[in-house]
Amino acid sequence: SRARCLISLWAIVAAASALVATTAPTKHSTVRKLPPPVAYDADDQTLLTQVIDYYRERLMQTPAALAYLARVRYFNLDGDAGSGAHALDAGLLRQLGAAAAVYVRGGGGDVSANAGAMQALAQGSGGRVRLLALDGSASGCLPGARWCLHDVVVTRRPHDPAGFDLQRDYGSLDEAHPVQADYLR
Repeated sequence: SRARCLISLWAIVAAASALVATTAPTKHSTVRKLPPPVAYDADDQTLLTQVIDYYRERLMQTPAALAYLARVRYFNLDGDAGSGAHALDAGLLRQLGAAAAVYVRGGGGDVSANAGAMQALAQGSGGRVRLLALDGSASGCLPGARWCLHDVVVTRRPHDPAGFDLQRDYGSLDEAHPVQADYLR
């Protein structure tokens, strides 16, 4: 019957375990145990940061990844310069083929919303990040409309001259709202 088979199987496993325990010496590994790359009980943000750090560290030790990074041209388009695990550190900047921080100057001395962050990124990079200022004087942005100028890095003529329209400025590029690519020159 099925019950007898299970009992017999259990008896065989128990006997084999006892035999192994009495005849085989306990082996101790001489290989050092590494700590886990992440804290399994960490909150989501901490865990994400640890995963990013882990893979970044591994990639920076891989010749193929370093060769690829040397071909990368990085453009920060009036965005956040980043901090912590999301920042461009000096080690990564040295590996990139080129890097640029891009902001927009409008008419009347106005600048795009993150111009200060772009200037700080370039100034703190030891000369590795080139600072580029696009001319937004023909963008149609109203005086003081820093967020309209912010979108000039995507489209030469944003949809909302007083602010920004994220959905249309990033999704409705046409003859009246052409793509901005002057920073690629």
